[in-house]
Amino acid sequence: MQTPQVVLDFLRAQRRQAAVQLAGMQDCGTAVCEVLDELIRRAQVIADEYPATGAMTVTTALEAPAVLGALRALMGTVGALADLIDEAVAAIQDRRTPLLRFVERLEAEGFVVTDGQTVVAGPVAPRADIAEQAAAHQERLTEMGAAIAAVTGDHAQRVRNLIPSVLDGGSPGDAPR
Repeated sequence: MQTPQVVLDFLRAQRRQAAVQLAGMQDCGTAVCEVLDELIRRAQVIADEYPATGAMTVTTALEAPAVLGALRALMGTVGALADLIDEAVAAIQDRRTPLLRFVERLEAEGFVVTDGQTVVAGPVAPRADIAEQAAAHQERLTEMGAAIAAVTGDHAQRVRNLIPSVLDGGSPGDAPR
């Protein structure tokens, strides 16, 4: 039976791709890789039990529907994972874009922003005014960064919830939000 090995190879390729493409998504990218690792682990168990080079026996034929059902659950989880990744990327981008625009505006006004979140200096002007502005800008950047972290953490948890909900008998819609 070659299907388990094909699914395993597909999952390994997805894991390699996710590690590269989702590296900037912090915890959410890590969660995606964790879920793919679990899918790979489960697919490996099936592939070991039903190797591609193994002979088709009566037992293998009788067990084929259950094997295909298990592989279908793995691939269903991949589909649910892809939907969550798309949702997470959009939600994070919706929060990241305004932050980047704000940083660009601050830099255009003469402020120096390090690491995209810390205002360390301002334009030449009365020192008290600049300090107040810098503090206000710092607070806004911190709030914007916290919003990004919150949405990233929420989506990371939703991704992690795919394992117990989908793989253990539920459907993608059962995953807690």
